[in-house]
Amino acid sequence: MSELVEVDGLEAVITIMRSYGVFQDLVGGRIDIKHHYGQDSEDWSLDDQSIVLTQVQDEAEVYLDYQPLRIQVRCYAGNGGDYEAMALYRAVLQFCNNYGDHRTVVEVANGNALVYYILPVTAPRFGVDSELTESTQMNYSEFTIKAQVSNKLVAI
Repeated sequence: MSELVEVDGLEAVITIMRSYGVFQDLVGGRIDIKHHYGQDSEDWSLDDQSIVLTQVQDEAEVYLDYQPLRIQVRCYAGNGGDYEAMALYRAVLQFCNNYGDHRTVVEVANGNALVYYILPVTAPRFGVDSELTESTQMNYSEFTIKAQVSNKLVAI
């Protein structure tokens, strides 16, 4: 008996990025939907680089039968500056170029997700996030990628 299972496309993209070797070297496991910089002992150190992905709610593309997932990517430079933020951006861009339109099945919480592609959409912009802590500012690069992930899979 088979049934339709709803899967989280953002979770699938994060899972793929966490398994990509270059990101293991650059950010370790610090790829998530929100940053974890703070005062708690389990939080990320302000010296650590990280990648934060947030789903963007855009207008529907009316001429497509499917709606691609749009994701804002923010690359935090840790204690580095614009150069480190740009290096993380280049790593994500290289990931998108290498991944391209390879179809991949990714295990997520509700089962398996089929990811069709992950592609960059916008050029980066750079900024300083002064809201992380009162005494620390952190440089980042920010841009948008899009991905097509099946939002329903048949579980067998």
